[in-house]
Amino acid sequence: KTSGTDTSAASKMCLVLDNVTVQGSNSGAPPFITILNGELELSGSDPFSGPMFLSPNNTIGAGDVLTINNPNLTNGSLTIGINGTLHVIQGELNIGTSTGNSLVQNFGSTVVIEGGEVNVAGMFRPASSSTGITFEQTGGALNIFGNHTSTTLASLDFGTSSFTECT
Repeated sequence: KTSGTDTSAASKMCLVLDNVTVQGSNSGAPPFITILNGELELSGSDPFSGPMFLSPNNTIGAGDVLTINNPNLTNGSLTIGINGTLHVIQGELNIGTSTGNSLVQNFGSTVVIEGGEVNVAGMFRPASSSTGITFEQTGGALNIFGNHTSTTLASLDFGTSSFTECT
């Protein structure tokens, strides 16, 4: 993003996490990410852990991409809403520790797991059973702990939409 208020042009930023700290810490650092109309790739090899999203909604917006490509990145976020694309190449993405902390895909969203580890406390699910989503896993691990109270959705649920694609 070229200025603090420009959200009109999509751009890609690769943040190499080598000796990076957020407010002086690379472990238990405070949240620091808001993606507005673009792509953010977290790369590098140095250790970094902590929650990422500043937004209380923890959302990857439509057309936005978050790529995790650091084997030593450990993230902790509550529920994450996906409207755009989540791409995990290497690293560890932890979604919540409490009941209902889930990865929720909205219509047209994509989750790609090529490597690394995605751990979900609650559910990995579409926003509703009729929401069309895309899920692709060619490597890595998806661990779902099923800590939720839903009586209508499974812990791993792809819904019933004919627009859903899973490979």
